[in-house]
Amino acid sequence: MVKKVKTYYFSPTGGTLLVAQHLGERLGALLGAEVEYHSYTLPSEREKLPQLEAGDVVVWVTPVYAGRIPNKTLDYVRRALHADGNPAVALVTFGNRAYDNALAELVGLMEDGGMRPFGAAAMVTRHAFSDTLGAGRPNEEDLAALDYFAAQVAEKLLTFYSQLLTISIPGEAHPEKYYTPLKTNNAPAGFLKAKPSCNSELCTRCGKCIDVCPMGSIGAKDGMPTFDGICIKCQACRRRCPTGAIAFTDPEYLSHVAMIERTFAALKRPEFFLARNVQLRQIEMTEIPLLDNFLYEAIFIPEGVPAPPKSIIDSEELQVYVREFGQKKDDRCLVAECDGKIVGAVWTRIMDDYGHIADDTPSLAMSLYREYRNQGIGTALLERMLELLRKDNYERVSLSVQKANYAVRMYRKVGFVEENETEEEYIMVCNLQGKE
Repeated sequence: MVKKVKTYYFSPTGGTLLVAQHLGERLGALLGAEVEYHSYTLPSEREKLPQLEAGDVVVWVTPVYAGRIPNKTLDYVRRALHADGNPAVALVTFGNRAYDNALAELVGLMEDGGMRPFGAAAMVTRHAFSDTLGAGRPNEEDLAALDYFAAQVAEKLLTFYSQLLTISIPGEAHPEKYYTPLKTNNAPAGFLKAKPSCNSELCTRCGKCIDVCPMGSIGAKDGMPTFDGICIKCQACRRRCPTGAIAFTDPEYLSHVAMIERTFAALKRPEFFLARNVQLRQIEMTEIPLLDNFLYEAIFIPEGVPAPPKSIIDSEELQVYVREFGQKKDDRCLVAECDGKIVGAVWTRIMDDYGHIADDTPSLAMSLYREYRNQGIGTALLERMLELLRKDNYERVSLSVQKANYAVRMYRKVGFVEENETEEEYIMVCNLQGKE
């Protein structure tokens, strides 16, 4: 049962807040839940982490800065996005250029923190740097699309709350680099240290710029603002100044503004992503031929190395995994089905394979189609298979995995440990009955 929709936002200039309020109110009405708003825009608001309870739905809304979550808020967001399976919605706003990796990064942090993203969206708002880029956004059409998205999320949440869900977002969930701003000549624009200035003749000494700075970086001398601390170019001080006294005059910054206004004038549309429900179940006899596909997908191919022909699975050392599968008493197989399509499989049998350690210990193999990886499906399949093997009273299960394969982390996470190793591979074992 949904109790509250808790909406968190970072909004120095107000555009992101508008979107956050619209989505929060709509979801609250659809779910019949109370709506709470929590800003983490100002330093004082980031002193406390969110307190979540069972029944809370989390809506997290942030602008895109240089293609990612704003750098100076990233540590707070990473620490704040922790929950015990709470459903969540991720939303980023961008100024009609691109949202790059920001939405994937936000969803990735939610999943890392134990949240269950049911939906994600990227909405267009006015670019903080420009008076023309993204002006008037979100418009009525954008907000109508957001309403429809909210309805889909609410239906998904009410219908599939207890089921495994997966969501696929374009971009990198754990990016390392930010977008490099360019000048009009397409050379990098170096305005990282640029700061605003204040026209003393226009300044009324009202102090509004001091109050709205997300970094707490603006001071005062004789009533005039001073810009001595970190500046993230959020434009809060400039946008909130009632007399237009504050401006950014750095030539590199102004060249970048001219470039984005020229290059990204064509209107971008909002984008929406919904979680898909995934069913984990035992394989049916008529589906066993699909294991050939998953055997091939299980072959680890290092980056830059061409994939081998599919005929490689006809070799004796690989056929041991699938030949006459289902005809031996120790054969077990679970599949993941998404929207009517089988997208992954995990299977075990006692065989003399690369991961064989004993004649009473089954070896495990698993894989997913590439577009369904890194979405939690593999971990869920593994955990379900380990439960099945425990129920059937197996003591251990083993596997072999290339040391360079990212799946090593997943195997360790569910309880596998290294039993042996070669120069390139680990032989890993999971003790199923709690025995060391």
